[in-house]
Amino acid sequence: MTTIEGQRVFYSVGADGKDDQAKLQYEAGSPDGRGDVVFRLGKRG
Repeated sequence: MTTIEGQRVFYSVGADGKDDQAKLQYEAGSPDGRGDVVFRLGKRG
């Protein structure tokens, strides 16, 4: 879990095996499989 722009974010390393810290989000159907699987929880507070 991390915080990006004030939002709590759960993420998992994507198919490429690289931890992008949720800064690069995986796009379904992407041929290169780059990015993390990201679930945004909303603003903190």
